[in-house]
Amino acid sequence: VSSEPMRVALYSGVLQTRAGIDNLEALKLCGVLHEAADRQAARNFVVRHWALQDFEAATRAVEHLDLPEERFYASEGLLAAAGSKPEEVERMIARKDLHPDVAVPLVGAYATGWRGSLDDLKAAAPSSASPMVMTALMAGYAGNHPLEAIPYLQQHPDTVFGTPVVQRMGGTLASGKPAAALEKITSGSGFKERDNLVSATFQAWMMIDFKSAGDWLKKNDTLLGNPDQADDFRLLMAKSMKHGGATESAEAWTRRIQDPAKREAALRYLESDSK
Repeated sequence: VSSEPMRVALYSGVLQTRAGIDNLEALKLCGVLHEAADRQAARNFVVRHWALQDFEAATRAVEHLDLPEERFYASEGLLAAAGSKPEEVERMIARKDLHPDVAVPLVGAYATGWRGSLDDLKAAAPSSASPMVMTALMAGYAGNHPLEAIPYLQQHPDTVFGTPVVQRMGGTLASGKPAAALEKITSGSGFKERDNLVSATFQAWMMIDFKSAGDWLKKNDTLLGNPDQADDFRLLMAKSMKHGGATESAEAWTRRIQDPAKREAALRYLESDSK
């Protein structure tokens, strides 16, 4: 069947018939679908339906899928059911032998809502001994506890949490003590996500308290250790001032841009924007 809606309707109908009667058979049927997107969506559907009935059985079935990508997409079905099965999720992540491909999404999601200590979280998810699971755990934990995640990033400089996590970290830091947070981020060892985290924190701070963010930048721009980033922040300040009608302040911020080419381009932008 070439029509996508009809194709989806056909295989969805078959899976709905089999799911709940023989979940394992339904999961195997997903593999016969020709399109990769169909296989992924089908496994997600079957696993979600199965996990709502028996979370442990569904988890173990996902662990036994042959390929990493199969386990990855099927795990989305586990996550979709996790909200209504918190005790089952806790029981699964407590398994030391939980397959890393399944532990990564489950532990990451569980850590996102964690409000306790990091040590207690690690104890609740012993599979975090695996480096890839530990990264997922820290990424989930970092949104609510960014200051505790910074040392981890400094100790593992190649770690990448990804934009959504870094944005959440920045928002949390900006709503607390952003000046101290920025100093902590920039004073220690460098790490791959540092510039992104600095940017997320500073921009969130601008949204919360524009004047304080600007005052900090005037006095501490050298702490950033990245002249290009400092210039980007100056330009953000200038554009915000311009849009707020403070033309003179916008020009003053623009003239603080250190890179001559960027400064001239910014001045031309401000002039053209005023016409």
